[in-house]
Formats: sequence, structure tokens, C-alpha cells
Amino acid sequence: MKIGIYLGAFKPTEGGGYTFQESMLKRLSQYEKLPFEFVVFFYGQSFLEISGLKIVQIRESLFQRIARRMNRLIGKEYPSGLQHTIEREKIDFVWFTSFSYEQVEVPFMYTVWDLQHRLQPWFPEVSKNGQWNSREKMYRQALGRASFVLTGTTASERELMQFYGTPASRIRKLLHPVPELNVNEVGNSTSLTPAEWKGKYWFYPAQYWAHKNHIRILLALQWLNANEPSQKTLAVFCGSDKGNQEYLKRQARELGVADQVRFLGFVSHTQLLELYKNCFALVFPSFFGPENLPPLEAFALGCPVIASDVDGAREQLGDACLLFDPSSAESLATQYTILRDSTELRNKLIERGRLRASSYTVSHYLNDVFKILNEFQGRRITWAS
Repeated sequence: MKIGIYLGAFKPTEGGGYTFQESMLKRLSQYEKLPFEFVVFFYGQSFLEISGLKIVQIRESLFQRIARRMNRLIGKEYPSGLQHTIEREKIDFVWFTSFSYEQVEVPFMYTVWDLQHRLQPWFPEVSKNGQWNSREKMYRQALGRASFVLTGTTASERELMQFYGTPASRIRKLLHPVPELNVNEVGNSTSLTPAEWKGKYWFYPAQYWAHKNHIRILLALQWLNANEPSQKTLAVFCGSDKGNQEYLKRQARELGVADQVRFLGFVSHTQLLELYKNCFALVFPSFFGPENLPPLEAFALGCPVIASDVDGAREQLGDACLLFDPSSAESLATQYTILRDSTELRNKLIERGRLRASSYTVSHYLNDVFKILNEFQGRRITWAS
């Protein structure tokens, strides 16, 4: 059976989605023998060098792009560049590994990370500029036709059934795999932060979206300044700006904490590891769930975690972190002081995090995917190519 892996817009600035895809492809390329033939599809420029897998860049002619847009205007679907590529490569089954989906005429498996536009539609990134309607249309098309839907938590399973009526028989729950990271790749450099910040700052790697809730960290810093004026807590942010960074910088100045925060843009893989290595803890206040990647990265790197208590977080993270109310700066500040004042708790969280990191890796995830593909293969043999 020939499996197509669809990456969508595959680029590092996409954040956690790219990290997941990169980890998966690297691990696939290391298998001596794969149980299926895989072909990887993507649009745009490739940022990943891998061997052992066939990589196909999807291309559309100007005529195809115009025809597809014209057909959409009159309510018809014109075969996409992906569909043409699938036909040319004789693909039996497609795995959509990211948020992106295009209509195809072969069976497929669709990965769902969140349905937050349904749960928290007030955030501009899931509501403005047609985003809500676009997401809703895409999910309805994909989930209605998918042979299997992959998701990571019981909370997400419940949402799929509630919002889209996805039958439980087509949902497969696979925990988000922990990326294979090694902090030893980094030397002793502190080029991204002042030397006096080492081991003292909160680290938050997240694109500058509103739902990422950077503002809660700024408010927590202000709360700590008011309640513990003798100590200055520090924070480092990194990630691509999605339109909210200038607002946050302005808020930092107005709250009187600008000198306690570093706003970095997108950083390289090595720089990311450096920031993890030199921080006091990962602080993760995002309003979105049910799964998030940075806490898993921190687990793998021996970094303690303070994370928002969103639906699904307890299932994903277990007892390996401290949880707080993402709408309360005081809740975050309180959990920080608890961790700061207990070396025993800090060591315990690091140990639990490493255990969680080793319990479900990319290899575990792919083995579960192979089982699903084997299940489908038993049905695929009932018709000719």
C-alpha cells in the first residue's frame, strides 16, 4: 500500500506543527525497513533534508490555480494540485499531518490538534478575516469524509463527537509524541540573554497570538513586583509575530516590567535549546488546548514546567508540572513562588517530566500509526487500484 504524507505549508515559522512533522519524518527516514511505501507531499520550499523517503513538491500551473478559484466561486470543486499529484504517484491513502486539508478522492486520515474556534471564538486569530468560516468549512469537509481521525486526548475525542458528530469508531487517540531533543547539543553560550539572567528567567516559546496569553506573564511579573519588591523576576519570549507583539511591548512598558522582559523573534533550533537550557522554568499560559508541544519539549530537556490548566492538560501532562488558572496572574505567580522555594519539588518535576518524555516518543507514535494503516489495509484489498 502506498501512503501519501501531506505536510501542507511546511516551514519552521509554523511552530509546533512543523516540529511535529520534522520529528516524524526524521524518525521515518531512520527505519531500515518500513511497512509501507511513503511519499511526502508539500507546497512551497522544503526546509528539511531527509534521505530514505520520496519527497514530492506539489506544483500548480497558473491555469490550475485560476480554474480552482473560479470553480469555488460557483460552488464547485476543481481538482487541487494535491489531487493531481496523488493520481500521478498512484497513492492509496493520504495522511494529513497538519491543520491543512485539501479535498482528495482517495481515503485519508486527518490529524486534529484543536477545535478552539468552536470553544473560544472570541480570539481574533480564529474569528477575524473569515478565519472562523474557513476553519468550519475545512473541518466539516475533512471530518465528514476521513477514514480515521487522529487526536490526542479524551477532551478532543469528546469535542469531535459533540461539534461534528464524528463516530467514535473512526477516532483514534494517540498522545502527542515528545520530540527527540538533546540539550547537550548546546554549548555554554548565553548569547540570547544577559549572563546575569542565566537560570533565573521564565521561558515562553510561542508565536505572538492573543490566545497564547503572553499578557498573563506580564501581569504576573507586575504582581510579583508589588508583593516581592526585593526580587526581580525575568521572562524571555520567542516566536514569530502574528500581529500582537507591539501590543505586548506597549503593555510591558505601561505595567512597568519592560526591563524584565526580552522579546525575541523566531529562533533557530540550537537557539531554542539554549533558551531552554538556561531558563528557570518553562511558563506556558496559553488558553488553547487540549494538547501543547512546549511542555513536552521541556520534559525532554529536563526543564520544569508551569502550565495553564486547560481542558486536556491534566491528561497530557499528568503530575509532571504545576498547573495554574490562565486567567489569573496571581495563580501563575503563586505557582512560581512554590517552585522557586522548593528544590525538592523542582527535582521531582524534572524527574517526572523525563519519565513522561520517555513513555511516548515519536517511535511510539509512528508504531501506532502503522497499526491504523494495517487496519485500513484489510479494507483496501477489497477493490482494485
